[in-house]
Amino acid sequence: MKIAVASLRFAPGHLAHLRAYRELFLALDCEVKLFLDGEYRSFMEDVPDTVFITDYKPIIEWKPDRVLSYNISPQNIQLAKKCKRSKIPFFYVLHEPWDSLKELMSMSKSFIPKRIIVHGVNYLIAKNAYKVILASDFGRDKYLRYMKGCNKNYDVFPLIFCDDYDSSVEVERKYFSFIGGFTKLRGCYQFLDLIKYSISEDNGVRFLIATRSSIDSQIEDPVIKQAINDGRLSVYSGKPMTSKEINYHYRESICAWNAYITSTQSGVLANALMQGTPVIVTDRGDSADIVKDKRECRYISLPHNNQEMISAYQDIVNNLKEYVKNARQTFEQKYKYSVYVERAKKVFEIGNP
Repeated sequence: MKIAVASLRFAPGHLAHLRAYRELFLALDCEVKLFLDGEYRSFMEDVPDTVFITDYKPIIEWKPDRVLSYNISPQNIQLAKKCKRSKIPFFYVLHEPWDSLKELMSMSKSFIPKRIIVHGVNYLIAKNAYKVILASDFGRDKYLRYMKGCNKNYDVFPLIFCDDYDSSVEVERKYFSFIGGFTKLRGCYQFLDLIKYSISEDNGVRFLIATRSSIDSQIEDPVIKQAINDGRLSVYSGKPMTSKEINYHYRESICAWNAYITSTQSGVLANALMQGTPVIVTDRGDSADIVKDKRECRYISLPHNNQEMISAYQDIVNNLKEYVKNARQTFEQKYKYSVYVERAKKVFEIGNP
């Protein structure tokens, strides 16, 4: 069986998933080819059977038996329709189903139009897909509630990863880290407020921000600038990171920020656990289905409370060895692609499961 794994719009956060899907389908004795937007080239050119494209036509020309599309792109609408006409099952991984109107209105006014457009494109792709893939039970429930009538053929299949943990490398853990998109919905301003609170308390906590986002305007605060100058805050921003760089930042972290205001599922959660890094999370979204308080994470409440977060961080510091062990164990049980080979047969209708 020939399976095309496509991503028609660059998103560095999906690199690990694309590699994992390739390995998953190879484990099922499928012929796999990646069709990726050209911006992926510097990150994925070492991966066999990868084609860098500017439109979806090479995918159809390859005549695959299945198409799995990762990451939102307007081209996916045309690709889904073309696959339907050609009788090729088109599977669409829908990361973030439609938000409730209440969640939408809580965003900044400048962000709302973009979010509406994104949801509109997602709806049209999902509507024309053969099957919609949702990464968690929480995402499924949100899809059924807020995208009624979109596509009744859906399934839950978790985010999957190859295991990039290198046990032979020793890295000192020293930071409370924010890794990934530095956005309002991910609580970036609450994280900056936590840094300022920590400095005012003089508690010695060191912080790290690693993001492809350009955040110069968000770190203009004099206290934040002084924290950078004093070595209390390390910042890596403004360009995409390689998988190796991302993994290193997780490995040098005591814990990672995953206390998002709203999120269906998070690659940060899985990447952190892969590198044995505990997380600070809220009990919203799908986190409660994956991690348990005082095992590989600490739950915190919303709205964010700085003292509560520092206390959670200190608990992780005091029991770091156990948290690290549990984080690795949870990754291997919940996210490692090899765990889901048999399940993939049913979800993607391969062979005779």
